[in-house]
Amino acid sequence: MAAERIYLEDRASSTLENLRYSRDIILATGGNTDRGVAVVTSNFHLLRVRLLAKRVGMRVRCVPAPTPWYLLPNVCLREYFALIKSLLADW
Repeated sequence: MAAERIYLEDRASSTLENLRYSRDIILATGGNTDRGVAVVTSNFHLLRVRLLAKRVGMRVRCVPAPTPWYLLPNVCLREYFALIKSLLADW
């Protein structure tokens, strides 16, 4: 992938904001979120990203970044509660 097609969104304080800001960047630079956008995120975070991306009207292909095994219990527990919060508050 050409470097000029890679964007970093650094203003968001939540996953939902991150996807909204990213969508705005893509559209402002002439891109199209209907054709599919690659999203690089932690492997434990994929489900929530896919659900929220659909909510903001983006087709995404998630690229999982590995998480060290010793962090998995904590981050998976946190993600579980974040997913529940997101399902209740972000819809």
